[in-house]
Amino acid sequence: MEELYLSTIKLNGIGRWNIQTVSAEKINVRKVSIIDVGNPNFYQFYSLDYLLDIFTPLLELTIIKGSVFYVPCQVSEGMTHLKYLDFSSNLLHGSTFIPQTCLVPFPNLNVLILNKNQFKNLQSLSRLTAKLKNLSHLCVSHNSLFLPKGQTCTWLQTVKHIDLSHNILEGNVFDCLPASLEFIDLSYNSITTVPNLKRLENLHEIFLTGNAIVSFPEIAADHSLKTLHIDYNKITDVNIASLQSLDLTELKLSHNPFECFCTIQSFSNYVQQTDAKIIDWPDQYQCDSPQKFRGQVIKYLKFSPIECNIPLFIGIFMASVAILVAVCVILCIKYNVTWYVRTLWLWLKAKRSLNVSQVQKHYQFNAFISYSEHDAWWVKNKLLVQLENNEPPYRICIHERDFKPGKPIITNIINCISKSYKTIFILSKNFVQSEWCHYEFFFAHQQVFDDKKDSLILLLLEPIPKNSIPDRFCKLRKLMNKNTYLEWPQNEFQQGFFWKRLKAVLNLDFHSCCILEESIKGAN
Repeated sequence: MEELYLSTIKLNGIGRWNIQTVSAEKINVRKVSIIDVGNPNFYQFYSLDYLLDIFTPLLELTIIKGSVFYVPCQVSEGMTHLKYLDFSSNLLHGSTFIPQTCLVPFPNLNVLILNKNQFKNLQSLSRLTAKLKNLSHLCVSHNSLFLPKGQTCTWLQTVKHIDLSHNILEGNVFDCLPASLEFIDLSYNSITTVPNLKRLENLHEIFLTGNAIVSFPEIAADHSLKTLHIDYNKITDVNIASLQSLDLTELKLSHNPFECFCTIQSFSNYVQQTDAKIIDWPDQYQCDSPQKFRGQVIKYLKFSPIECNIPLFIGIFMASVAILVAVCVILCIKYNVTWYVRTLWLWLKAKRSLNVSQVQKHYQFNAFISYSEHDAWWVKNKLLVQLENNEPPYRICIHERDFKPGKPIITNIINCISKSYKTIFILSKNFVQSEWCHYEFFFAHQQVFDDKKDSLILLLLEPIPKNSIPDRFCKLRKLMNKNTYLEWPQNEFQQGFFWKRLKAVLNLDFHSCCILEESIKGAN
């Protein structure tokens, strides 16, 4: 007999058997499996040292659910041929499995399985297994293993395969793994981050299922990793650059709370292009956020080109802004917007400095004359002579005579316009080229809106081609097209009629207004 398999056994005795032992040379059993052994009197059980010869020639030994809580040194040291040992679901811990007094336990053991026992400290476990000189595979899942911060581990460099799943290990476990490792299973632990695996340069397979990892591991491009399982974690985004640098043959990244923005398309493209096996693709790769994509399969998402091409979007946006700014600048230049803004600001500033409400109640002048310096001769020798020598004389305001010294020009202009019942503009080619004439026209036009009356008189001294009027005089152009203006005739006979029309316009409502104001003033 070479193999012995015992399952679901209940022992009622205490192991005190009267048998005749035989030498190990006569025993051909090489594989023994004892599974689910119950012994209600195990605490009275005798030592089976006299049966040691039965175990000496074994190559494989499995004792599962056998309530094994102690392995004597003479047993472990006597199993010189044992290569495979499975002590799953027992009561072993560090000092009872390999006591410190043991010198060379299980000298040829290759595979050791200690799942579902009572091992706790990973550092202590590494020191125990360091006595197993030929150990290559170690499985210690479903224990309570943890690694206190700052502790280091001692492993033999023969260890290539370790299963530490279903424990309470954290991210510092990676600093405790042997550099010779080729396979590691750390599924269902408490790992949140995966450090650079550069130190584990021989690692081919890593299983990280069911942890709390929040970001895709950054693994060196020349790493030998082939299999990566990192499903059921908390990864929201995939580092495509790191993923593409690896030469994986198998990837499992399902059941993670993916954020489905444009970058997720790169992962979908990777899946289509790679030769690696993508486990659970596509159904188990679903979006967790944003809300509009929640529950949708990543493979079937659709994004607009502009939405996903940020440089293109920024380029279009910046180009649109540049065009808008250019159009605004062109319009500002064409229609002198900056001049109007600046002039309006000066007008408001000047009006705040004046008690305009008081000024506007009492007109001191029949008219304020706005003219270019080049037309001063005509104004002084023609216009003022006619108006100021009239009976009764008209009270005329001109800047050369009536502006108050020491005050800003803008303030003087607004003051004089406000105190004048009418404002006469002597229009000529020189007028439309004058900056100050433009100011005076602008302020007078604003006064029209303030008083809600027509106080502007346009007097055309000479013909002005419409194309010669600058853009900043757009309001003047509109008024000339809309309102009737007085035109200075060259014929002397017609000039007499011209003066009568002008005086009639100046007489209109002015005297009655002044009489009313004087009577109110006298009553006060």
